[in-house]
Amino acid sequence: MADGAAYKTERDRVGPLLAAYGIREYRIREVNDKEKKVVWELTTDRGPRVLKGHRWTLGQVRFIAGAIEHCAARGVGVTGLERTLEDEPFVWDGEFGYLLFHAVSGPSPRYEEPAELRLIMETLADFHLRSRGYEPPPGAEARSLLGTWPETYRLHLGRMRAYLVEASGGSDPFRRLAAEHLPRFIGRAEEALEALERSAYRDWVDQATTERGLCHQDFSAGNLRRQPDGTLAILDLDGLTHELPARDVRKILNKVMKKNRWEADLALAMLGWYRQAHPLAPEQWEVILVDVAFPHLVDGVVDKYFRNRDPEWSDAKYLERLKWMIDVEDSKAEAVAALRRALVEAGPAGGAPGR
Repeated sequence: MADGAAYKTERDRVGPLLAAYGIREYRIREVNDKEKKVVWELTTDRGPRVLKGHRWTLGQVRFIAGAIEHCAARGVGVTGLERTLEDEPFVWDGEFGYLLFHAVSGPSPRYEEPAELRLIMETLADFHLRSRGYEPPPGAEARSLLGTWPETYRLHLGRMRAYLVEASGGSDPFRRLAAEHLPRFIGRAEEALEALERSAYRDWVDQATTERGLCHQDFSAGNLRRQPDGTLAILDLDGLTHELPARDVRKILNKVMKKNRWEADLALAMLGWYRQAHPLAPEQWEVILVDVAFPHLVDGVVDKYFRNRDPEWSDAKYLERLKWMIDVEDSKAEAVAALRRALVEAGPAGGAPGR
């Protein structure tokens, strides 16, 4: 069995895995051990390493390992994989796929520092460009989100409607607040779906299918490390998938803006830095702005509450988070309008280049 509970000690589990790499001398520190993911930091006779295991099929681990090695070969700042004695980039035990990385140190960049935020956006743009052309190895299981946005929007709309019914008539503060505000955000989600269907989304998906670029899915400061040469090392590559770069762009915008509500000038600067390295057509920026307009943040916290996805959160924390996400979402309209004027209506050459 691959389940950690079947092993008497950590060394019983880790030892055979490291033996596949020819590593015999090591010390272990467990960082994370969940049902579907386990992470260990290792001190070995070859230096510091990180061993990650995921409950993946053989085809899934082949896709991820191949994507990481593709990015490394293309000059993307990802942590390289160690290969086994049999020259494989992973170990699979029938239930978990294990990847061994060289450990990376360094502080995470800070969103509050303009120079570091600029570096994040430039690194993201570089990642999107350099990751193009990924052909998964034989036996890999295709991993792609291309073309799924309309279905995902409808799924999220359906659950927001269901949560509105569940919240209506509720006596606790979270349900009362959700019942008051969800109709407005459901309306915005419906508008976003209609705008997506009118947009160039399908054309961009066709282009991206040919380019075969990768999306990180969690390109956040916590998954980046500043290096002595001034670059950023990119960590947490478990979510790599074929997808529009728009998904990463929308997510980093939301991560930054939810700290202090939406600021048009800051958003323009971020996208200006990104497009200096990775220019996009006006119709592609429109697709990004449609996704920005969708109320992902409110949808996320409401779903987390009703599905109890964070059982350690108190009712007070859930309520405070919902209040804040409502404020953030409501602060977005003016910024999105400014972005549309600069990036869509002004054409390819228009807009602020970044501050």
